Amino acid sequence: MLPLLPDRISQLGKKLINGSINIVELDEYKSLLELANAIMKVHKMRAQAVSG
Repeated sequence: MLPLLPDRISQLGKKLINGSINIVELDEYKSLLELANAIMKVHKMRAQAVSG
């Protein structure tokens, strides 16, 4: 089973801090951060649409 998005981002972030991340994981980390950012933007836009 695949880990949840926040859990995987946390795992990869720890590996990055420790310097034990490989290039494939680094690319995955970047992609997951971009995905999380896009999700947050959608939530923000929806909240603004509902309130305004």
